[in-house]
Amino acid sequence: MTSTPNPKPVIPTPLALRWREFKFRTVPVVFFLAALIAAVIVWNHHVVPVSIVGRVETIQADVISPKPGLLTQLQVTRFQKVTSGDPIAQVIITDPNIVTASLAVIQAEVKLLQLGMAPVENAQRNAINYEQMRMDYMRQRVELATGRVNYQLAVDEFQRMEKLHHEKLISDADFETAKSKQNALKVQVEEEEKLVAQTEQAVQRLQSVGDAAKEPQNQLQAAIAVEEGKLRLTEAQLMPITLKAPIDGMVSMIHRWNGENVAVGEPIVTISALQSDRIVGYLRQPFTFRPKTNMSVTICTRGINRRIAQGRILAIGAQLQPLNDAFMPPTRFNNLVELGLPILVNLPSELKAQAGDMPIVHPGEFVDLKIIGNVW
Repeated sequence: MTSTPNPKPVIPTPLALRWREFKFRTVPVVFFLAALIAAVIVWNHHVVPVSIVGRVETIQADVISPKPGLLTQLQVTRFQKVTSGDPIAQVIITDPNIVTASLAVIQAEVKLLQLGMAPVENAQRNAINYEQMRMDYMRQRVELATGRVNYQLAVDEFQRMEKLHHEKLISDADFETAKSKQNALKVQVEEEEKLVAQTEQAVQRLQSVGDAAKEPQNQLQAAIAVEEGKLRLTEAQLMPITLKAPIDGMVSMIHRWNGENVAVGEPIVTISALQSDRIVGYLRQPFTFRPKTNMSVTICTRGINRRIAQGRILAIGAQLQPLNDAFMPPTRFNNLVELGLPILVNLPSELKAQAGDMPIVHPGEFVDLKIIGNVW
């Protein structure tokens, strides 16, 4: 009877060898699966596939002068908030020296008319008194206009002296002299305005007497009417044009300063709106689909704390437009002009500024857009 041989004894595997096999076979697979799961989570929660680059629409308005002239009394500074209708600056459309010369000519012509009235004083006493009052009224208006010109020049001189005094370039005596001159001319103008108002009332009371005078001097009446027209024109040229803010916003740029000459249509101040309501995006070629209005759009801001909101397409452009360099990838070829189809997307309320807060996205800021196929 043959006996079966004894089985070979099992040699135990060392723990270090088992750990070594686990590291080489299992650990890479576990790390790969973990990295894959983390990438999927990050992609779903923090990354939106980009198909269109959009830019929040910027709204700007330029403050311009309808007539050429000298810019004075600029009342805003850069990055100052303004409201529609706020005064921005004043423009003197005529050189004060020219206005002064015109007033001197009118004053001389009024004196000639006064001398020409002497021979007919006895026959037309009532009419002459009325016309005399009218000429006195015109003379006072000429003096008032002259005083306003001198006061405007004194104001400009005082502003210049005030700046030099602030910079310690002139003495206190010169500064006080300029200030006193400005105040004196201001008081003079105010008194002349009161005198002109009183004389105007007297002329209105005597108008019935002048109208009742028989055989009025037509030639004299016509001459006085001509002088009044010249005076009204000179007074209109004397009054500066006040430029006002066309929209609510912030002063983003000041192009001209006090003392500079401005031309017609030349921007003086640029005002930018604090927030916008729309986003402009460009769909680049080749088109994988045709966008339609009311398609929903996922809007994702850029930066560390990305915000995601849902909007919709408001309108689609009629033709392709050249893309701005900011919309182009950095790897594009130089001097390559690429066209894109513009689309207009509304800015959701989640990305707008609340009362007194800063906006989530500023006008001009770039955002990422992804068009979703379903239609609202």
